[in-house]
Amino acid sequence: MKPRKITLLLSALASVGAYSASATTYTWNPNATTTGSNGSGTWDNSTAIWATGGADTTFASISDSNVSPATTNATAITNGSNTFDVASSTGLAVGQYLSLTQFPVGTYITAISGNTITLSSAATGGLAANNAVTFSIANAAVFGSGAGAAGTVTVNTAQNLGYLTINPAAGGGNYVFSGTGSIALGAGGSSANGMGTIFVNSSATLGVSVNTKGIVFGTSGQTLTFTGGGTSTFNGVATGSTGAIAASSTVAITAGTYTGNGGGNVFDIGSASTETGGFQMSGGTITTSSNFQVGQSNGGGFANLTGGTINSKGQFTIGRNSPTNIGKVVVNGGSILQTQTDTNGTQLAIGRASGNGTLDVRSGTVSVIGNGINNANGGVMVFNADGNNAAGGGTLKISGGTVTVKDLRFNGSNTNAGTASAGSSTLLMTGGSLYVGGAIANDGSGGTAGGIRNNGTGTSTYGITLSGGTVGANANWSSNLNMTLATTNGSVTFKAADASNAAFNISLSGTLSGNGGLIKTGGGMLSLTGGNTYTGDTKIMAGTLSITTGYLADGADVYLTTGSTFNLNFAGSDTIRALYIDGVAQAPGTYGFSGLQSSFFTGAGTLNVTAVPEPATWGLLGVGMSVLAIARRRRNSLS
Repeated sequence: MKPRKITLLLSALASVGAYSASATTYTWNPNATTTGSNGSGTWDNSTAIWATGGADTTFASISDSNVSPATTNATAITNGSNTFDVASSTGLAVGQYLSLTQFPVGTYITAISGNTITLSSAATGGLAANNAVTFSIANAAVFGSGAGAAGTVTVNTAQNLGYLTINPAAGGGNYVFSGTGSIALGAGGSSANGMGTIFVNSSATLGVSVNTKGIVFGTSGQTLTFTGGGTSTFNGVATGSTGAIAASSTVAITAGTYTGNGGGNVFDIGSASTETGGFQMSGGTITTSSNFQVGQSNGGGFANLTGGTINSKGQFTIGRNSPTNIGKVVVNGGSILQTQTDTNGTQLAIGRASGNGTLDVRSGTVSVIGNGINNANGGVMVFNADGNNAAGGGTLKISGGTVTVKDLRFNGSNTNAGTASAGSSTLLMTGGSLYVGGAIANDGSGGTAGGIRNNGTGTSTYGITLSGGTVGANANWSSNLNMTLATTNGSVTFKAADASNAAFNISLSGTLSGNGGLIKTGGGMLSLTGGNTYTGDTKIMAGTLSITTGYLADGADVYLTTGSTFNLNFAGSDTIRALYIDGVAQAPGTYGFSGLQSSFFTGAGTLNVTAVPEPATWGLLGVGMSVLAIARRRRNSLS
């Protein structure tokens, strides 16, 4: 191991919530020769290897992690007293907190005289002689204040601190915290005055269990990496001391198990526009019983999932509170799961309270199917939630992976059936899979089967562009919204079935427009009842496509595959240019229609066609198809 010098700065706690300006600097001196001789060796508290004030000093309250609690035995104490004797005062310091049920939470040492300890609070119950009493340092643990290089900090016991500061090491390198112990921040106090916070001025790796109430970056371009080591509690806001610093800062999780409660997790770091910094997750599992938010303030934030899982039992929010707060979450592997049914709501909000949010799914899984309890909606992905500013809004992009949601709700609300009065909602799909549908509890209307809907009022707008990928059915669902079919990655596929191919029905009553086409798969029925004007081809690969009261795109080709069914109610001016069965063009007039050379048939009437195989040759009722109901009205040939 290379020689190193590591310095710990401990600022003693003068009173609750306030720290003294004085500090003592202890220098690691494992050679135990001359002051500040540095050297290598394992950090411990068993030898006089800490130097201060010109002489080596034993500092027993500093263990491998520099911040060990001190445990000693107590003599008897009566109720109402704040002074008692201990067997040994070694390792005790003014400002340490007391971990004992006989004293109120937050009780700390105000004075030490020999073996007599004076505490800030009086006892609420008797303490028997020889009871073990544990004290913990509640002031700052500061790393990187010395002249040496950064090293590995081994944490093998439970450490309780007020807050932790990580500064650059003058000799270079980054600190790595490892071991079997844990670090709990905010001992005896709240997040006020920095209690519970990790202050990051230099990149570092935390490989131990950590309980933190916040992360603040004070220097641009730094990364705090969590690599696991027991279960960590990860709460509060990750932000920067300025907006510019926040935009270049990174919190990375590569492995481990993490829980969130209280106020939940907020990541106001990273740049949504450049997709840099922010919250980077490549492994591990986060389970939060509260909110998980990206881009709540300070200009917004960015998150990128390439692995691992986020289990959110609360609201997952992207972009909140102002149009200038721009949040973006990219799922490029890993999973976001909102599948719980034991919490108040499992809503994923893309843009909330006039914030700007984008969820960009490129691979991996997003599942929002929890029901919710206590009159709170669940299984809902809401865009532009509670928006009242034209500059705010939410966008869902799907180019890969799988998104499963019971209800896609444009311009909705954080409440059950609320609305947005301004702003925009957008769905852009060029690949991947989107499965919709499922019963939603407590929606303000006695329950709903889910679907794709617009709750907006006022000047709020929505847009749906489908240009590739698959829109499927997790249950029967419907939508009355207009959709544009485009051709970026070919025609969109409507699959009347779920991911396991169980058949369900989809009903669309809005207008399907654009130059794209439509591919029908799945064993269920796709019903189109709107005034469709899309000009691409219609392909029926499985199940049934039913156009009962609407229109077929004029002049388009229709393709059927063996086993599929096509129900069509002509509106008088509709034209099918060509009809194919298993890739074979069918002759005009075969089904009782007099067709033009440029069109298979045209006119008003009803057609029901099922493609069936024949053992040897195609039967008279359709070269590759069986006409179940012939047109009621024909047009004479114009040729």
